[in-house]
Amino acid sequence: MVKDMSITLGTLFMFMGLLNEILTPLHLLGDILPQYSRRARHIDRFINLVETQNGVRDPKKPLKLKKVSGKIEFKNVSFFYPNNSAKKRFLVASP
Repeated sequence: MVKDMSITLGTLFMFMGLLNEILTPLHLLGDILPQYSRRARHIDRFINLVETQNGVRDPKKPLKLKKVSGKIEFKNVSFFYPNNSAKKRFLVASP
C-alpha cells in the first residue's frame, strides 16, 4: 500500500504503533490469567486445609502422667504428597 501511495509511510508506522498499543496488554493478560487460575487453586487448597476438622479429639478426662521415661523413635519415615515425594527415610527421635 505504501508502494502504490495509497497510504503514507508515516500512516503505516502510526497504525503499527497503535496496533502494538492494543496487542501488548492482550499479550500480558494472556500471561497473567494462567497465574491467577493457579493461585486461585492454591488458595482453595489452603482454605480446605484450614477448614478441615482435626480427627484427633481430646479426651474429656485426660490421664495425668507423673513420670515418663524411655524414648520414642521413628526410623526410615517417609512422607509423600500426591504425585510428589516430600521427604524420604528420615529419623525422628525424642529422649
